[in-house]
Amino acid sequence: MGYHSFDLQSAIYSLLSGDSTLDGLIGNNKIFDSIAPQDTAYPYVIIGLETMRDVGTKTLDGNVYNVDIDMVTISWTERN
Repeated sequence: MGYHSFDLQSAIYSLLSGDSTLDGLIGNNKIFDSIAPQDTAYPYVIIGLETMRDVGTKTLDGNVYNVDIDMVTISWTERN
């Protein structure tokens, strides 16, 4: 987890949970960190793996963050 990871994840969560279009598609309070509670009804969103790469220089600090955001629509067992 990088230096600004918590702030970044909090901002992503706030943005997604405040989106009325997304809320209409998945339902209220169905955005989770890393894993959804067991028996959560589909669909839902998971804010997943985060990676950070240092791109700083001798004079400037810098990081690039990549965050996986997954929309889960059906379980593997239901699919087969």
